[in-house]
Amino acid sequence: ATYRGVLFGTATVTLMLTADARIHELLQISADRFVKPVRVYVVKNPDGTPKRDPATNRIVTDVIVEQRLLPKGRKSDDLRLQYDVSAARVHLQEMTSLLKAAHGGQVPIVPYDLQHPKAEQLGAERYLFQWNGRHMRKTVMNGLIRMVLDGIVLVDRSGERIEVTSHLLRHAAATVQRQHYGVPVEVLAEAMGHTLGPDGRAPEATRYYSQMT
Repeated sequence: ATYRGVLFGTATVTLMLTADARIHELLQISADRFVKPVRVYVVKNPDGTPKRDPATNRIVTDVIVEQRLLPKGRKSDDLRLQYDVSAARVHLQEMTSLLKAAHGGQVPIVPYDLQHPKAEQLGAERYLFQWNGRHMRKTVMNGLIRMVLDGIVLVDRSGERIEVTSHLLRHAAATVQRQHYGVPVEVLAEAMGHTLGPDGRAPEATRYYSQMT
């Protein structure tokens, strides 16, 4: 149980920091929603040249793994977007293996969290964030995040302790993109699925990123 908790929690932390998605979007990850074929790319060295395997001298390649998920504010299947979940590929593979081992070689079909407003639209699928026949809820995932980060104390500028949640991790990732890589607010807003206002800007993005410069 501890291993499963750490695995699921680590997958969640990794995805919240890399996929530009909300927790309820990531909890939709399903064995049937992987985008195929996967996109292959050449791994580059810092100087831009192709990286080569020192043993074989072959050019090193990797793949981009994506999921078709239904973003906030959208309800029909044709409005799903593709999210890059490559950073947690190994975690998702292990989660799939554990589920298959526990259920006769198949990932069970389970209904989406019935307490979520979009449960009816999302329906039952082979969700990877499940255990014992039940889809995992946001509250459970935040508990696993705290377990994975146990012993790490984060404080704000005033010294007040910060509670780490999926929401905080999502916006921490956006802060890094804004402060360290100079990604424009509008680009962050679009990547994170924020709705643009009448002036063409994203009110939610403005609220979160206005102090980042």
